[in-house]
Amino acid sequence: KFRTNRRKISSRLGMKTQSESTGYPSQPVEDGYWEGYGPSSQQVLIPAFLSAYGYYEPNNVPLKNFPDIPFPNWRITFNNLSNVGFIKKIAENVNISHAYRSTYTIGSFLLDPDFMDVENVLDRARDLQNNFIPEFEINSVAINEQFNPLINFDVTWKNNLTSRFQISKSRRVALSFANNQITETLSEQYSFSIGYRFEDFHLILDFGDREESLPNDLNVKGNVKIRDNLTILRKLDEEVENLPTAGQRNVVIGFSADYALSNRFNVRLFFDRNVNEPKISRSYPTSNTNFGFSLRF
Repeated sequence: KFRTNRRKISSRLGMKTQSESTGYPSQPVEDGYWEGYGPSSQQVLIPAFLSAYGYYEPNNVPLKNFPDIPFPNWRITFNNLSNVGFIKKIAENVNISHAYRSTYTIGSFLLDPDFMDVENVLDRARDLQNNFIPEFEINSVAINEQFNPLINFDVTWKNNLTSRFQISKSRRVALSFANNQITETLSEQYSFSIGYRFEDFHLILDFGDREESLPNDLNVKGNVKIRDNLTILRKLDEEVENLPTAGQRNVVIGFSADYALSNRFNVRLFFDRNVNEPKISRSYPTSNTNFGFSLRF
């Protein structure tokens, strides 16, 4: 789609230039591209990139490198569901949230001293590919999208049980003009956690000559997190297979128990296991396990 949109953008730029000047070709001159706006032209690539990976169509995408209208962003939160009749009987607090964030980023850019305005169009300065030199020389552009979260459920139940489930997704697509190469990074994450508070949990300590019972709260938590990452390089002008260059599947399992011996002394037991499974042959699987206890005064 990106490759195809270049011809449509070149046509729009050509007709725009034709309406603002004289002596410009009235038809495409080579392989569907208009003179001065070839397949490697920065002025063609940026709108084609936005129309392929963004929210625009080729016929209405802005032809400027710096669009005036930003991409939409939003956040939706429902935090009053615990007042619903049947939910109120089983849960104290229910939160549901969803959020989307999108940014369009332009890398470093310089004002090109060889740039000439549309007047005397056929005499305008051109680069080695016979493309018109743009006003600004840009090194890269990128679109970064995040559903963070795509959906999130956070529930506190009547019986001191808490639970949370969340799905998050993200995508970053970057176009480099140094080699006309796209780097696309995709990420998905699924996480689930559950916790329970034992009220007035009696921990009996034996001091030799006497025993003492401490009626404090014991908080137990467990969580599972699965994350998938994948990075793919796509070469715009080469018909080659798009192979992943990086990526891994990460699984994290954790458990912890906290107990307050007093308002100043806390004991914690923990266990964490982190497993990484790479998606390319140049890396190897790894796993790390941590467990133990901590005392905090």
